[in-house]
Amino acid sequence: MDALAGPIAAAAERMVQCLKNDKKIMSCGNGGSAADSQHFAAELVNRFEMERPPLSAIALTTDTSTLTSIANDYDFDQVFSKQVRALGHAGDLLLAISTSGNSRNVIAAMHAAHEAQVDVIALTGRLTLGRDLQFTRALTAAQFNDGRLTVLRERP
Repeated sequence: MDALAGPIAAAAERMVQCLKNDKKIMSCGNGGSAADSQHFAAELVNRFEMERPPLSAIALTTDTSTLTSIANDYDFDQVFSKQVRALGHAGDLLLAISTSGNSRNVIAAMHAAHEAQVDVIALTGRLTLGRDLQFTRALTAAQFNDGRLTVLRERP
């Protein structure tokens, strides 16, 4: 955990700067990571521990019409990347969550973000996630198993 303290602080600072610059944070993931993505966005838009103005965030995992139309007309690998291309602008940020580090649709979203000059923070349990991309921050907890990483992400 100590090895992650610096990268976590830097990622948090990047998120703060994004929001201070009136940009948005998009988030994505599959399964439990999708739930984490949605919870994260909800806490920003609504509140977390105190009353404050809403912050600009959107989970790319929630619009079933968009998700299913992209999956049907193209393929599931593009369900997040097409949304990043439609919604992402330079200076925005993508929080890409993949416990396995092998989620093709999350990797595709990271590529789309790079093309749109959207910064990426990758939270993954493996070193494989989009290894060829240059992220703003990559948080990798490769020393933990999949279940343990999920627990670490969900702690307050």
